[in-house]
Amino acid sequence: MDNDILLEFLAESRALLSQAQDQLLRLESQPDDSEALSAIFRAFHTLKGGAGFLEAQNIVDWCHHLEDLFDKMRSGKLRATAPMIDAILRATDVITAMLDDMARGENPPPGPAALGADIQAFSRGETPALPEVAKDATNKAAKSPPAAEVVREGLWVTQTERDSGSTGLFAERRTADAEPTSPAS
Repeated sequence: MDNDILLEFLAESRALLSQAQDQLLRLESQPDDSEALSAIFRAFHTLKGGAGFLEAQNIVDWCHHLEDLFDKMRSGKLRATAPMIDAILRATDVITAMLDDMARGENPPPGPAALGADIQAFSRGETPALPEVAKDATNKAAKSPPAAEVVREGLWVTQTERDSGSTGLFAERRTADAEPTSPAS
């Protein structure tokens, strides 16, 4: 796989997921916002296409199910609910982890089957049982730091310019309890 194409895909995919997450937060207060629904649909559709080109089938599958769900919301067959939005946000975290796997040169695993089943249940108009993890997260929401202070965990690969003027790849591992690592000198 061409490294430049992979880097472009990873950067675009992370930007699309970030935009989708912003629009999802907008849906919490405006569940029928057609602009937000269309923007999220387009983000998953575009991400699915890029993942398909790179033969990242597990990302394609997740995006397909999310795209199907948003298509039904856009057409008015379904309405966004808080549990649905929570599941979708968790699905974006799964896709982010898959992108991190690709950045490390690994083939992304399928992701949690239970969450995938929940997304598909929402698409059928069903409301799956709220998992214990989500219940705990809901109960702890008041204790959570503001969103701006949350650090995304994982390995982030960026293209940077060196002092010599050449460009190279820079990888940093981010954890929730530590500052991002610095590049080795």
